Amino acid sequence: EALCLLDGRAPSENPQPTRRIAAHDRPRIALRCFGSFEVSIDGQPVDPRTVPRRRVLQLLRMLAVHYHRFLPRDVLIDWLWERDDATEHTTQFFVIVHELRRLLAGSETERAHPVIIRDGDRYQLTLGSDVWLDLAEFDRLLEIARRADTAGDRLSAIDAYSRAVDLYRDDLLADEPYAEWCWMERERRREQCIAALRQLARAWSAMGQWDSSIVALRRALELDRFREDIHRELMRALWAAGRRAKAIRQFAECARLLRQELGMEPDPETFALLDQIRRSPHSS
Repeated sequence: EALCLLDGRAPSENPQPTRRIAAHDRPRIALRCFGSFEVSIDGQPVDPRTVPRRRVLQLLRMLAVHYHRFLPRDVLIDWLWERDDATEHTTQFFVIVHELRRLLAGSETERAHPVIIRDGDRYQLTLGSDVWLDLAEFDRLLEIARRADTAGDRLSAIDAYSRAVDLYRDDLLADEPYAEWCWMERERRREQCIAALRQLARAWSAMGQWDSSIVALRRALELDRFREDIHRELMRALWAAGRRAKAIRQFAECARLLRQELGMEPDPETFALLDQIRRSPHSS
């Protein structure tokens, strides 16, 4: 309804009720990788302390983070045992896979639609109606948002981008900050969220909703406070919202961070924007 009002359309007097998800429609397994890793089976959270072997959940983390592809057994062993000789841990690896399948098993459902599938010496987590993964939902929403952007459907893009960034509770596997095997994927996911927040801010700005744009840009800076281009976007949004003093203070914060933390001066483009803001009370 709020999106309809922003777009100048009257909301329906008889809106369709939100469809309730029947119990049998809910995924049996839910996995969250943004923030701390969380596993729920049949609606019940899995306490890691109840899983005897630590590497069982570690393997699930690895398959979940790389859900979009098969992972070779040697690579998984290398990650699980931190570069030990793969041949020394092959039998142990098979035990870990077996215990993971038992953990995720759901009687006939698991046998008919296995969650962990194997192709030769490669393994993959399968998704579907039985398994929900926040990373997969994040990717799905970003794709919807991009298509809506391309089609000029701003409201649908805003909705999809908003739902995607809401899934980003924290960095990928924030409870494993030093795990080398997921470092590149963690950086990639953070960049995706920053890009989505910037797209969201631009969509709100195009509708004159400066407060919402400012919120999105501030969150993007929480993910990477050294991004000078985002500082500039925030300065422009604050200026457009009639908060010239805050826009100038945003420049000061940007300059302080760059000088103290990186030993750098702001770009000429940032100084030029500051000069524009100082000379004019209102954004053109």
